[in-house]
Amino acid sequence: MLWNNYAEPNAVAFKKGLTETLIWAKLHLQNHPAILGKVQDIIDKEARFATAYKYPEAYRTSNQVDRPMNDLDRYLYQTRYFHGHLATAQQKMRAWAMIYNFKPFQKQTVKKMGKNSRFEELNGFKYHQNWLQNMLIAGSMNGFRTHHTIR
Repeated sequence: MLWNNYAEPNAVAFKKGLTETLIWAKLHLQNHPAILGKVQDIIDKEARFATAYKYPEAYRTSNQVDRPMNDLDRYLYQTRYFHGHLATAQQKMRAWAMIYNFKPFQKQTVKKMGKNSRFEELNGFKYHQNWLQNMLIAGSMNGFRTHHTIR
């Protein structure tokens, strides 16, 4: 029920939906105080969530940021974060970002989107069919873009 409220078209409908959800929760979750408390916590933040309706083009959730940040956090944890010099840390982060942007999507995603990687999704083209060759070509051009793809 809470999740459905986020799909409401405007702040008034969102707030109304939250009020109805709270009424339902108080009637049906009396024996589950922990869950009822979580629902109440969300209701208490209603004004903060409703602010998103002032920006209709904005995402309702932070998945667009959370997913890459989770991947980065796992990578940094696995490599035990940073050791050595600042230049080494910068190279490490650039390497992670390059691989993240060029590594191929899963087959289902490729079928659904028709794009092979984040680079292709964002730029609308690819230099080469092979993802590693595509990354090496893009990384070696210092930002210069040709109008022809390399085959």
